[in-house]
Amino acid sequence: MLYEFLRRFLVGPVIKTLFRPKVTGLEHVPTTGPALLVSNHLALGDSIFLPVAVPRQIVFPAKSEYFTGPGLKGKVVATFFRSVGQIPIDRSGGRASLAALNTGLEILKKGGLFGIYLATLMIPTQVTLIPQFVLVAKLQGIDTWAGMIIPHAFTALGVFLLRQFFLGIPRDYEEAARIDGANRWQAFTRIILPLAVPAIATLAVFKFIGQWNNLLWPLVISNTDATRTIPVGLQAFQDTHGTQWNLLLMAATVTTVPLIVIFFLTQRWFVRGITMSGFGGR
Repeated sequence: MLYEFLRRFLVGPVIKTLFRPKVTGLEHVPTTGPALLVSNHLALGDSIFLPVAVPRQIVFPAKSEYFTGPGLKGKVVATFFRSVGQIPIDRSGGRASLAALNTGLEILKKGGLFGIYLATLMIPTQVTLIPQFVLVAKLQGIDTWAGMIIPHAFTALGVFLLRQFFLGIPRDYEEAARIDGANRWQAFTRIILPLAVPAIATLAVFKFIGQWNNLLWPLVISNTDATRTIPVGLQAFQDTHGTQWNLLLMAATVTTVPLIVIFFLTQRWFVRGITMSGFGGR
C-alpha cells in the first residue's frame, strides 16, 4: 500500500532525518483494535508527522476541497490524500457532517485507528448553541437546573487543563502504589486524585466564573424566574423606556461579591493549578 511505502521508505526517513521527532506516550496507543487518536492541530504537518511516529495506520478526516480540485492537479492531490488514508469531510453542516461521522464510525468498526484534532477550544459556544438546545429539549431538560448545568459541565478546556496537570505527576507514584497491592482505581483515587486537587480547584473556579457570568445559555434554556440566573435578572433594569443605570450598576457590583469570595477561598489551589497545569507560561 502507498501509505506504508511513504511512511517506511520515502516520507518517514526524510522526516526522521531532518526533524528527528521525539514521541512521548507512544506506549498508550493500542497495537490492535479500534481507537481514537486525539491530537492538537498546530499545522498541516500534524497529519504527516503523526503517521510517521505511530506504527499503525492512522485515518484522518481532511477537507473535502482536497478531493474535489479541478484538473490534473486536483486529481493528483485527491489520489495522494486517499492513498495516505485521508477521508473527505464536508464541513457545510447538517447531513454532510453526519455522513462524515458515519465514515469515522465505519473505520472504528473495522478496528482502525481514527485520528481527530482537539478543535473544540477554537469553536465558539454560539456555534453549538442550537444543537445543544435541541439535545436538551429531547432529554426534557428545558427550564430545569440539570439542562442549565450539565451541557457546560464538561468542556475541552477542562480536559486540556487536567491532562496537562496529570502529565506532570511522576509515574513512580502510581507504580509504587501498584507494588503495594493497589489496583488502578485505588491508585487513582488514593494517590493521583489527591495530588490533582489544585487542578480541580482551578477548573472549578474557571467554570464557576464562566457560568456565573453566562447570559446566552440561561436566556435560551430558562422560561420561568425559578431557573433564571443573575445575568438574565440584570436585564430587568433595561426596558423599552430606558435603562435604570443606578440600579443596574449597583446590582452588577453585588453580583461580583460571590466571585471575589470564591477566589480568595481557593486562591492557594488556584495559583498552584495554574502553574502546574500548563497555563503558567513554563
